[in-house]
Order: sequence, then C-alpha cells, then structure tokens
Amino acid sequence: ANTHASFPLGLLLIGVFSAGEFFSSVSLKRKIGLAGIFLATLAVTGVTPYGYAVWKIPTFFWKHGEFAHRNLSEWVPLSADWFRKIGPVASLAIVLSTIGAISGIILNIKRTSLSWLFVWILSFAMFISSVRHVGFFAMATLPILQTVIASVQSRRPGILPGIPGRDAPA
Repeated sequence: ANTHASFPLGLLLIGVFSAGEFFSSVSLKRKIGLAGIFLATLAVTGVTPYGYAVWKIPTFFWKHGEFAHRNLSEWVPLSADWFRKIGPVASLAIVLSTIGAISGIILNIKRTSLSWLFVWILSFAMFISSVRHVGFFAMATLPILQTVIASVQSRRPGILPGIPGRDAPA
C-alpha cells in the first residue's frame, strides 16, 4: 500500500523516465502506451485502505518541508558535514561516481538514453536536496557508469582487465 510519505517519488521517477521515452519515441502507439502506463500508475495510488486520502501525507511534507529539513536527519540537504559523517571512502566513491557519470553523459551524449538522462538529473537534484535520496542517485548512476566502462573497454581493449568491451561476447 502507498502509506509511506515518499511514494510520490516513485511516481515522479516513472513520470520522468516515461517522459524521456515519450520524447525519444516516434511511434504514436508507444507514446499512448507510455501515457497510459503513467496514468494507470497514478490512478492506482488510491487503492489502499485509506483511498486517495493517502495523498494528504506527502502534501503535508511538501507544504511544510522546512520542518523535515530542520528536524529529521535523513531529510537534511547535502552538506560537507554529511560527507564527514559517512567517511572518506564513501565520500570519495560518491564524488568519483558523480564525476564519472557526468563525464560519461558528456562523452556518450549520442548514446545516452534521454530517459536515463532525465532520471539521473532528477536523482541528482533529489540527492542534493535531501540525503535520504542517495539510494535513488546510486541506482541512476550505476547504469551510466557501466556504459562508460564498456565504452572505454571497447575503445581500448585490455585497459580494464577482466571487463569485456561493449562489442565483446559476455
């Protein structure tokens, strides 16, 4: 059931991904299907014991977000203090993966799916606004990094031992 206050984030991610696919697609049938999936997903949010009243919870947080940012540790915006708390290894991993993803997007812009680009930008903005979204950011970053690694390996075989290139058989 959609009783967690963050369930609209899932809808937002579905919407953003669908928007990327919608703008990338030339087929009217595909566009109608994507719009239908999003509308159906939105419609079933009321299929809970609370009905559509479940929307009152995220609405409260959106109206009173400053309360969450001040009083709930998982809702604090990204800061240097947060990086100190998670330690140097995790901090370095986040910084390097962010740089790698941005580099990968720039270097492979023609191959980068518009949907993944939209999702990555959204997840990055969410992560900056609240550290609770680090998981969304990691999930959006990993496929882009995988593309970067495969691209490097296919251009310079053997540079990354044990990792096949994009065109190499798995």
